[in-house]
Amino acid sequence: MDFATLIQTQRRLCAITSALGRAVAWLTLLMVLLTSCVVLLRYGFNIGSVALQESVTYLHGIVFLLALAYTADTDQHVRVDIFYRRFSPRTQAWVNCLGSLVFLLPFAVYLLWVTWPFFVNAWHIRETSAEAAGLPFVYLLKGLLPLAAASLVLQAIGQVLGQLGHLVTGEFES
Repeated sequence: MDFATLIQTQRRLCAITSALGRAVAWLTLLMVLLTSCVVLLRYGFNIGSVALQESVTYLHGIVFLLALAYTADTDQHVRVDIFYRRFSPRTQAWVNCLGSLVFLLPFAVYLLWVTWPFFVNAWHIRETSAEAAGLPFVYLLKGLLPLAAASLVLQAIGQVLGQLGHLVTGEFES
C-alpha cells in the first residue's frame, strides 16, 4: 500500500466518524428541549411522563456513545499533556500512533467483544423499560454499545494510518 492510499483510507475512515459525530451533535439540542419540556410539565402543570424522561436518557446515551469516535477524531478527548504539548510534531505523531495501537484499539476491540453478547441477549428478549409507561426499545439502546465500540475501532485504525502517513511523509499539521 502506497502512502497516498494510506492517507486516503485514513480520511475515509475519519469521514465516517466525523459525519456521525456532527449528526449526533444535533441531538443535544433535542435533549435540551425535551428536558425543558419535562421540567415545564412537571413543575408548571404537575404532569409527569416516564416515556418523556426516558427519551432524554436515551438521547444522552446516543450522544455519548456515538460521539466517542468523533471526540477522538477531533482530538478533544482527555489527555494528560504535561509533556505532550512540548513534543515535536514527529514525537506527537509517534505518541498518537502508539497510543492508538496500545490503548485505544485494544480497548475498543475488548469493548466490542464484551458488549456484543449483552446486546444480543437484549435483542432476543426484546428488552423493554422496567417502567410500565416507559419506552419499549431498551434493546436498541443497548445496541449502541457495540456500535460505539465498532466506531472506535474504525477511528483507531484511521488514527494509526494517519499518523503513520505523517511519519513517513514528514508532513505534519500545525
